[in-house]
Amino acid sequence: MTAEATKAQAAKRNVQDADTLKRRSFPKSRKIISEEPVKPMEKLSKEEELARTRITNHMDSLANRLRERFGTIRAAFLHLDTDRSSVLDAGEFKTILKLYNFDNAAAEEMVKELDRNGDSLIEFLC
Repeated sequence: MTAEATKAQAAKRNVQDADTLKRRSFPKSRKIISEEPVKPMEKLSKEEELARTRITNHMDSLANRLRERFGTIRAAFLHLDTDRSSVLDAGEFKTILKLYNFDNAAAEEMVKELDRNGDSLIEFLC
Protein backbone atom coordinates (compact mmCIF):
# COMPACT_ATOMS: atom_id res chain seq x y z
CA MET A 1 0.00 0.00 0.00
CA THR A 2 1.38 3.40 -0.92
CA ALA A 3 1.78 6.31 1.42
CA GLU A 4 -0.95 8.22 -0.40
CA ALA A 5 -3.40 5.34 -0.05
CA THR A 6 -2.62 5.08 3.67
CA LYS A 7 -3.22 8.82 4.12
CA ALA A 8 -6.49 8.56 2.22
CA GLN A 9 -7.70 5.71 4.43
CA ALA A 10 -6.74 7.62 7.58
CA ALA A 11 -8.59 10.71 6.36
CA LYS A 12 -11.66 8.60 5.57
CA ARG A 13 -11.59 7.08 9.09
CA ASN A 14 -11.31 10.55 10.64
CA VAL A 15 -14.37 11.74 8.68
CA GLN A 16 -16.32 8.63 9.72
CA ASP A 17 -15.35 9.15 13.36
CA ALA A 18 -16.44 12.79 13.21
CA ASP A 19 -19.78 11.79 11.65
CA THR A 20 -20.34 9.20 14.37
CA LEU A 21 -19.72 11.80 17.07
CA LYS A 22 -22.18 14.22 15.44
CA ARG A 23 -24.92 11.57 15.44
CA ARG A 24 -24.53 10.69 19.10
CA SER A 25 -26.81 12.50 21.45
CA PHE A 26 -25.25 13.63 24.68
CA PRO A 27 -27.47 14.57 27.59
CA LYS A 28 -27.61 18.33 28.00
CA SER A 29 -27.80 18.06 31.78
CA ARG A 30 -24.34 16.54 31.96
CA LYS A 31 -21.79 19.20 32.79
CA ILE A 32 -18.13 18.46 32.48
CA ILE A 33 -16.91 21.76 33.87
CA SER A 34 -18.52 23.38 36.85
CA GLU A 35 -19.72 26.93 36.41
CA GLU A 36 -19.06 27.73 40.04
CA PRO A 37 -15.98 29.85 40.69
CA VAL A 38 -12.95 28.13 42.15
CA LYS A 39 -12.52 28.90 45.81
CA PRO A 40 -9.13 30.29 46.77
CA MET A 41 -6.98 28.10 48.98
CA GLU A 42 -7.12 28.96 52.63
CA LYS A 43 -4.05 30.76 53.83
CA LEU A 44 -2.08 28.77 56.38
CA SER A 45 -0.95 30.35 59.61
CA LYS A 46 2.77 30.61 60.27
CA GLU A 47 2.52 27.70 62.68
CA GLU A 48 0.74 25.54 60.09
CA GLU A 49 3.31 26.50 57.44
CA LEU A 50 6.16 25.50 59.75
CA ALA A 51 4.44 22.20 60.56
CA ARG A 52 3.90 21.49 56.85
CA THR A 53 7.57 22.30 56.11
CA ARG A 54 8.72 20.07 58.98
CA ILE A 55 6.60 17.14 57.78
CA THR A 56 7.82 17.61 54.21
CA ASN A 57 11.44 17.64 55.37
CA HIS A 58 10.91 14.48 57.44
CA MET A 59 9.24 12.72 54.50
CA ASP A 60 12.02 13.75 52.10
CA SER A 61 14.66 12.56 54.54
CA LEU A 62 12.93 9.20 55.00
CA ALA A 63 12.44 8.76 51.24
CA ASN A 64 16.13 9.46 50.59
CA ARG A 65 17.23 7.01 53.25
CA LEU A 66 14.91 4.29 51.94
CA ARG A 67 16.10 4.85 48.36
CA GLU A 68 19.73 4.57 49.50
CA ARG A 69 19.05 1.25 51.19
CA PHE A 70 16.42 -0.36 48.93
CA GLY A 71 16.79 1.41 45.58
CA THR A 72 13.13 2.41 45.28
CA ILE A 73 10.34 3.37 47.64
CA ARG A 74 8.25 0.46 46.31
CA ALA A 75 11.03 -2.04 47.09
CA ALA A 76 11.31 -0.55 50.58
CA PHE A 77 7.55 -0.81 51.07
CA LEU A 78 7.50 -4.45 50.01
CA HIS A 79 10.43 -5.23 52.33
CA LEU A 80 8.86 -3.39 55.27
CA ASP A 81 5.46 -5.03 54.85
CA THR A 82 6.41 -7.91 57.15
CA ASP A 83 2.97 -9.54 57.25
CA ARG A 84 2.50 -9.26 53.45
CA SER A 85 -0.84 -7.47 53.87
CA SER A 86 -0.06 -4.92 51.11
CA VAL A 87 -0.36 -2.16 53.70
CA LEU A 88 1.86 -0.94 56.51
CA ASP A 89 0.05 -0.54 59.79
CA ALA A 90 1.04 2.37 61.97
CA GLY A 91 3.09 0.06 64.21
CA GLU A 92 5.19 -1.32 61.35
CA PHE A 93 5.79 2.17 60.04
CA LYS A 94 6.72 3.63 63.43
CA THR A 95 9.18 0.78 64.02
CA ILE A 96 10.97 1.71 60.80
CA LEU A 97 10.99 5.38 61.74
CA LYS A 98 12.60 4.57 65.09
CA LEU A 99 15.32 2.62 63.28
CA TYR A 100 16.05 5.78 61.29
CA ASN A 101 16.12 7.87 64.49
CA PHE A 102 12.90 9.81 63.98
CA ASP A 103 11.31 10.88 67.26
CA ASN A 104 7.74 9.96 68.24
CA ALA A 105 6.36 13.37 67.27
CA ALA A 106 7.81 13.10 63.76
CA ALA A 107 6.53 9.54 63.49
CA GLU A 108 3.01 10.61 64.48
CA GLU A 109 3.07 13.48 61.98
CA MET A 110 4.22 11.22 59.13
CA VAL A 111 1.66 8.52 59.93
CA LYS A 112 -1.08 11.17 59.99
CA GLU A 113 0.13 12.54 56.64
CA LEU A 114 0.35 9.15 54.92
CA ASP A 115 -2.83 7.64 56.38
CA ARG A 116 -5.26 9.08 53.83
CA ASN A 117 -8.49 7.60 55.17
CA GLY A 118 -7.82 7.43 58.92
CA ASP A 119 -7.73 3.64 59.26
CA SER A 120 -4.15 3.57 60.65
CA LEU A 121 -2.99 1.76 57.50
CA ILE A 122 -0.56 3.10 54.91
CA GLU A 123 -1.13 1.90 51.37
CA PHE A 124 1.41 2.11 48.56
CA LEU A 125 -0.38 4.01 45.82
CA CYS A 126 1.46 3.81 42.47
